[in-house]
Amino acid sequence: MAEALMREGGLRVEYEEPDADGFASCRFFAFDTVVSIRVGTCVGAERAATAFNALESAVGLCRRFERLLSRTSAGGDVWNLNRSTGELIEVHSDTWDALRDARRFSAESGGTFDFTMGSVTRLWDFHEGIEPDADELADALAHVGWRKVELFEADEPGRRRRFARKADPFVCVDVGGTAKGLIADRVCALLRQAGVRCGYVDLGGNIAVFGGKPEGAPWLIGVRDPFGNEQPVAIVALRDGSVVTSGASERSFFRAGRLFHHILDPVTGMPVDSDLASVTLVAPTSTEADGRSTMVFAMGLERALGYVERCEELEAILVAKDGSVLSTSGLR
Repeated sequence: MAEALMREGGLRVEYEEPDADGFASCRFFAFDTVVSIRVGTCVGAERAATAFNALESAVGLCRRFERLLSRTSAGGDVWNLNRSTGELIEVHSDTWDALRDARRFSAESGGTFDFTMGSVTRLWDFHEGIEPDADELADALAHVGWRKVELFEADEPGRRRRFARKADPFVCVDVGGTAKGLIADRVCALLRQAGVRCGYVDLGGNIAVFGGKPEGAPWLIGVRDPFGNEQPVAIVALRDGSVVTSGASERSFFRAGRLFHHILDPVTGMPVDSDLASVTLVAPTSTEADGRSTMVFAMGLERALGYVERCEELEAILVAKDGSVLSTSGLR
C-alpha cells in the first residue's frame, strides 16, 4: 500500500465512500508513512459531503505541516533553520509550537532524547542497512544539544512574530520524534471544528481518536506485536485520546547477529541499548504521548514503569525483549 500511495510524488490520496458503519475515510502518504483518517458521516448526503470536505481539509493540513517541518523539504521552516548560521529565522506559529514541544521533551528526557540529532540521524540508512563511519559520527555528535536552539517571540501591533536561532551553525534540527503528536492533535481539532462528531487519525502508528463510535462504544486500538505476530499484544479501548507506539522493529536492520534500530542515543549516536522491544503510551493528547514514547523506550523496562506510574496523564503497555508484556496500573 505504501508504495502505491508514494506514486506521483506521494501526492495521491485514496478516498473511500461511507462504509456499513457510516465512516468515510482517506489514505495518503506523508511523514514517511501511510496516513489514514476515518470520520463518522451519520446519515444523509449533506452530512456525507461535510465529512469529505473535512477529510480534504485534513489532508491539506498534513501537507502544510510536512512542508513546514520536514528537514528535507526545501524552503520549509526547519529546512531554512538548518541552513542558517546563527541569524534569527522567522517561523510559522505551528513550527514554533513544534520546536517548543521538541525542546521541552528533550529537556525532560534527561539526555535520552534530543531533537538536534539530525546531524547524526542523516548518517544512518536503516532501509539500506548503512552504519555511519566512526569519525563522521563523532564529528556529528559534537553538534548535538537541544540548548543550542533558541526560540523567541515578538509582539507587534496586531500580530505576534516567532523566531528560532541556532547557537551552533552546524546543529541540525529533526522534529520527527515529536511532531506527529502535535499534527495528530491539530487534525482532530480541525475535524471537530468542521462538524465531525467522531474520528480516527492514524499517522503510521501514532493514533488519535475522538467522540467514540456513533453507537457510543469506544474505539478499539490494537497494540502491534513487535516480533511480527499478527495477533496484537493488547487492545486499548478509548473514546478520546491517543495511543502511540515506539519500538526497535519499526526501522532497523541486522548485521552480524546484532539489531541496529532507529532510536539513537544522543551521547553515542548508536542505537539505544534497551531491554524493551516496544513502548505504547496512552494519553489524553497525542502531543504528550508522542513526545514521551521515545524517551520511555530509552529508559528501559524498570525505569519506564516507574516514570509512567508517576505521570498521572500517562499509561503504558511495555513489551520486553524476552516477549513479556507489562502494563501500568490504569490499564489493568
